[in-house]
Amino acid sequence: MMTIGQLQMEIGRRLADAGLPDGRREAAQLIAHYLETEPSVCYTKPELPIPDNLVDAVWAASDRRMAREPMAYITGGAWFMGNYFKVGPGVLIPRPDSEILVEQALEFAGDLLPGRLKVIDVCTGSGCIGISIGLHLRQHDCLEQLMLTEIDPIAARYARLNLQKHALTAQAGLEMVDLLPDQTDDLWHLIVSNPPYIAGSSIEHLMPEVRDYEPRNALDGGPDGLLFVRRLIQEAAPLLYPGGVLLLEHGFDQGEAVYHLFQTHGEYTPLPTVHDYGGRPRVSGGIKKI
Repeated sequence: MMTIGQLQMEIGRRLADAGLPDGRREAAQLIAHYLETEPSVCYTKPELPIPDNLVDAVWAASDRRMAREPMAYITGGAWFMGNYFKVGPGVLIPRPDSEILVEQALEFAGDLLPGRLKVIDVCTGSGCIGISIGLHLRQHDCLEQLMLTEIDPIAARYARLNLQKHALTAQAGLEMVDLLPDQTDDLWHLIVSNPPYIAGSSIEHLMPEVRDYEPRNALDGGPDGLLFVRRLIQEAAPLLYPGGVLLLEHGFDQGEAVYHLFQTHGEYTPLPTVHDYGGRPRVSGGIKKI
């Protein structure tokens, strides 16, 4: 019977030979997934034997990874803001850059307190952004309502699963709409979104994990990448309380353009663009004028 250490070595070599730079680490992730444990077991207990059926499962999973299928699709989930979210083919995989959007949202939520807040997460995908905000606000007993919006039925299914997983269904719901709900009489304190923002012509140049597997409708932001950003800035204004905040994630080369869109709209006081962990412009926003 093969041991954990032997399997990690063989799978790691296969992945590295396929051009994946972190083959040994990814092998540990695959092994841990099928053993239902942590990847550290590959380093702390390499002598443990693995049943043949699990060896076969890990081997088959490595074939998928060698074809550049994202690890999150193979394992069925991804970590975001310290919480685990279910994902799979057809939904955008949570990314560390989007944690900046959550952090900024929570910072402004603090400014809007005291009081119970109403939040919308537009183009929610897996729901990771809105749910992360909702979990934090619920912990501090200041969440009145969380709405997730999504137009794609596959992504919406994952968002619902994650709402259930994180026990937020009592205070949160999902609407299948194109961007924002048509409820101008119902105002919100905070609207956030990671909309599609990649220029359509640039998608073919993305990493194969993104280009070939992640849903194009979650990536393609039109000719200049700002199609949905423009719409959100325009359509969110009537839904915000005076003093409410709209925050948008965008591409590293779009910060100046997005700031200008907020500046020229007329109903917002634009906020300084915030940089991601790599020092690149990533989140811009505006405060609804009072």
